[in-house]
Amino acid sequence: MFYASTNHAASSTLSSTRLALEGRDCIAVNKVTQIQLLSPDGSIISNIPLNARIAFLAAVSLDPLTPALLIATTKHKWAVLKINADSKTPSTALRGSFYQSLSTPAANGILAASFICSDTGLFTAAIHAYLGVIHFVQFDGSSLATHPSSPLKKQKRNSTVETSIRVKELNILQVEFIKPGKDRRYPLVGILHQDAKKARSITVYQLDFPNAQLLPVSPNASHLDRGWSRPLSVHPDTSSFSSPSGSGILTFSHTLVSYYFNGACVFNVATPAPLTGVCEQIQSFRDADGDEDMGVDSVVKNEDVFRRFQLLVGDANAKIHLLTYSGSGEEGVLSLIGTASAATSITMISPSTLYIGSHSGDSYMADIDLNSQSLSIKETYPNLAPMIDFVHIESGGSGQTGTAGQGKIVACCGHGIDGSLRVMRNGVGVVDVAEIEDIEGVQGIWAGSASMEAKTDDMLVLSFIGETKVLCMDQDGDLAEWDLDENPSDAILEESTLNFGNVVHRQLVQITGSRIVLLDSNTKRLRDTWTPPAGSRIVKSGFNTHQLAVALTGNVVVYLEVQDGALNCKGQLETEHEVSCIDLANIAGADRKEGHLAQFIVAGMWNDGSVRVFHTSTFQQVSKEVLGGDLFPRSVKVATLAGIQYLMVGLGDGQLISFTVETRTKSGPSLSNRKKFTLGTQPLNLVGFKSNGVEHIFAASDLPAVVYAESNQKLMCSNLNLKSVSAVCQFRLPETPNGLAIATLNSLKIASLDNINKANHKLHVQKFALNETPRRIMHLESSGALVVLTGKDNAESYAGEDSLVRVFNDQTFESADHFSLPMNEAALGVCNLSLSLDGAGIARANTSSSIRHFVAVGTAKIDSRNDDPKFGRILVFSLDPTSKKLALVTSYDTKGPAYSVASLGDGLIAATFGSKVQVLELSYNEETNSFNMAPLCTQFGLIQAVYLSVRDNILVVGDIIRSVFLLEFCPATGETPAKLAITGRDGMFEWNTFVATCPTNSRLFLAGENNCNLYALRKQDETQQLQDERMRLDLVGAYHLGETVNAVKPGTLAMNYASGAVAGSSSAAGGGVSGEGNEVNTLNEIRASSLLYCTANGSVGTLLALDASRFRVLSGLQENLESHLPAVGEFSHSEWRTYQSEKRTQESTGFIDGDFVQQFANLSEVEMRAVFEGARNGGVAVESESVETVLGILEELALLS
Repeated sequence: MFYASTNHAASSTLSSTRLALEGRDCIAVNKVTQIQLLSPDGSIISNIPLNARIAFLAAVSLDPLTPALLIATTKHKWAVLKINADSKTPSTALRGSFYQSLSTPAANGILAASFICSDTGLFTAAIHAYLGVIHFVQFDGSSLATHPSSPLKKQKRNSTVETSIRVKELNILQVEFIKPGKDRRYPLVGILHQDAKKARSITVYQLDFPNAQLLPVSPNASHLDRGWSRPLSVHPDTSSFSSPSGSGILTFSHTLVSYYFNGACVFNVATPAPLTGVCEQIQSFRDADGDEDMGVDSVVKNEDVFRRFQLLVGDANAKIHLLTYSGSGEEGVLSLIGTASAATSITMISPSTLYIGSHSGDSYMADIDLNSQSLSIKETYPNLAPMIDFVHIESGGSGQTGTAGQGKIVACCGHGIDGSLRVMRNGVGVVDVAEIEDIEGVQGIWAGSASMEAKTDDMLVLSFIGETKVLCMDQDGDLAEWDLDENPSDAILEESTLNFGNVVHRQLVQITGSRIVLLDSNTKRLRDTWTPPAGSRIVKSGFNTHQLAVALTGNVVVYLEVQDGALNCKGQLETEHEVSCIDLANIAGADRKEGHLAQFIVAGMWNDGSVRVFHTSTFQQVSKEVLGGDLFPRSVKVATLAGIQYLMVGLGDGQLISFTVETRTKSGPSLSNRKKFTLGTQPLNLVGFKSNGVEHIFAASDLPAVVYAESNQKLMCSNLNLKSVSAVCQFRLPETPNGLAIATLNSLKIASLDNINKANHKLHVQKFALNETPRRIMHLESSGALVVLTGKDNAESYAGEDSLVRVFNDQTFESADHFSLPMNEAALGVCNLSLSLDGAGIARANTSSSIRHFVAVGTAKIDSRNDDPKFGRILVFSLDPTSKKLALVTSYDTKGPAYSVASLGDGLIAATFGSKVQVLELSYNEETNSFNMAPLCTQFGLIQAVYLSVRDNILVVGDIIRSVFLLEFCPATGETPAKLAITGRDGMFEWNTFVATCPTNSRLFLAGENNCNLYALRKQDETQQLQDERMRLDLVGAYHLGETVNAVKPGTLAMNYASGAVAGSSSAAGGGVSGEGNEVNTLNEIRASSLLYCTANGSVGTLLALDASRFRVLSGLQENLESHLPAVGEFSHSEWRTYQSEKRTQESTGFIDGDFVQQFANLSEVEMRAVFEGARNGGVAVESESVETVLGILEELALLS
């Protein structure tokens, strides 16, 4: 069925908490399915992935030497994780469950709060997950400490006390602890709730944990009770509250911040926009003598209404404010501090360092000065959430899935003022350090330094047709052309250079077509020259620090060694064909810097397209590999990546072929494990370089890429955000020790690369700010335009929002045009609409093509008196391909909002209008020179049809009440009118969030629902005799993703990976397309099935349809792996992926968790064998020939996803 993998993990911040780690305060961030630890300087300490979606995160321990976190999950589990200060890895200290099978889940999800008593060390958590029930967990937080002098005390299950207490409040919006005075044994619990009339209030209880009850606070109980003997009525739209001063309560609504003390309102402060985040850390004032005023742990008495406090709040307009209450009954003051994002979490690490987390925009680490009331951003954490929609754009080819190059995503991200378009693609990001423009025609580039021991380079040699130029670093650190008058040199400048670089004995070597010169690296004066025989020229060359190999005309290869002041010719050999590329290889892996010589010459051949290996001592051929095909090797490179030696060959069509090099025979190396990658369309030039001491290969071409190996020894390729690199070399600068000099078509760049070892685990993202909410997006390839539906709902107006149809250039992302809708109308759906016109129509419509492309937009008319819109429109725009200007050509009024629109072919669109689906036709009237849209056919019987996916004449409809329907559009034939017929339906009622069709299987469909699940449906075979059987959509896949998926569309972010790349992997396969039949899918067929998805929390992933055999292999592997991989928090992987909704619960089926099974490659050989054989906990034997075959399948899928 489906292989699911993550391209970009969830990036939204749901909450954050301060955590003592390594003797300093750090930040633990809730990133939905992982915990991110951040240091005060903004660097990421570690990411801790979980088999869970985090509902609540809180720091536990009072001991700074024992950092610990409490996690509550959406699967109703909780755990306490201790963080090892050295390894930054977690271990499970405590765990439990608050699941109640017979209780009704709370309407507002899981709410939680925590409290640590500094006197007793008791940690208490309150978790509200079920209607009318609050579950309490209590344990001794100080008992988690590990002292160096004593071994770790193993936690006993009875050291934790849990109890569930019923409350009369049903619609609970927030639970919060209110710190009591010292004369009260137990904390107060505040509950923000709403009654049947939508009135909101806060009720305060005293938690009597030993007796498992919540006691109403009575007037004579203590000094705190006077105002809490009855519920506190608050503003009708109050969304949260906190207790900054122990006895007081702050409430936050859309328009007001209110402070209550003992039930009486002390002040109200108007807010410029709805508040979204509140800092939990209260900043105290200092008295005149410099002593800190009472903190939150101080005793609070009734007369402490004059208590002073400060805290930070964030609003929906991305502003950060300081709320100050000076006491003495004065009004609170809200002061603007700075601008960041609409904050969902604000946490202070220190009095001058602040973390601002956001769900709708980027998160930040910032420096704050409360005295000057200023904020400065020092680190940005990009966030894609919420991702509402996206388009996939194929690059580097004709737009078909199998073309060369790599696709990209343009996504609608963020909300309100944080709204933006984000362009994403796999690969390594290039960070420009400097650029010299107007340099064209560079054929080769090399760096040089004063010696091999130098840590930086001071010169660049550039080769052009018929000449060579030398650039050197001047006194100001800038590159300038070599001045021969001031610094004479014997370097050859009147010819093209074939190769250049440092060699032993503080020398430089330069190779041209006519000769080889050996230069002193300091003076650049000549030390020796080698000239080929008369009538011969050097055509190709390769060298290392001790040796040179040059190919001459006439099928001759000459081998030389470098001495102090001399080039010694050691011999030559004749080749069967002319050499197309050459390199020197130390197959045994000896270190050249220690003086060990390479034993082999590797050469690619013209004519037969082979690669041959020759010994440098005997000059005999020891290995030959015919590459096949009509193209020839243009570059060859031997490199050691992650401890494995590879021979890589770049072909003339942009393909890369790699072999693993092994010394299995006495006569020479053997080449095995052949793989093929399609990197570009032009010849590849392979250049080795190092980043952070690790070797990689740069493949220069029209679509440049980096070849690298992961820690598990997988060979990977990642594209760069560059085009058409003609030459590249390592160029080390003091400020950029891993720098590269990159020659493009018209410039020379000095740049550095992102962390290559992590390139396969993240997307390269570009941001184009909109400052309004993007809702839907469409790519009109014929016009080179992106059409985006946006809404200006950035909290500046409470009356409504402005909806716009915007047009952007799909290359520069510059705004080209926009169309504003009326205030009471919202744009909901958009699609491309094409219409064929005859000759007369062409002339009247003033177009030069027989097909015109239009933009269809579905809208809803908002009525403030009704929650559900009753009317809408279909707007049809023409789009000028040159100016990219919109022109409204016709509109069609609809009964019901047009939630989704999709193209059905020539002049036809399908649209969903609540309870019906309709096909509409666009026509052209020659007499009036106008366009008209009219309904063609309608299908009723739905409840709320919102989502629509079209493939050919099949419509997949997502009804948020009645799940998935299949409709077939039957065009009019003769006297038979066009019609829409229901051909299938899902029997279970699920609240859908998207629907999609499998690109390679017309009977397989995918849907998502609002409990973060995915499910796959298959249409019954038409041979079924009973109509009910033919109509039924069978559930063939169920999977809990952990995030709400908003859009799924065909496409891939992977590079074009040629089929048959991994030897032996196909031997494991014996099934058919997408789990059916008996044929094995090729890798290109699997690639063609690729679907991309985006989620509300900012993650991007890939779904691949697998053949039955690959699925069986990985299914057994997935089942066995759980016994071998430790689970953080002891959260079971199988439980995590179990499909669970209000309608059904069942184990995951039909899906492979790609992120999980890929961990198999990280195990030791012994563990791999145990997993393969199912040797633990009653596992199953994996249905494959060998461990190597399984690794081959995993490597294929890693590259395809």
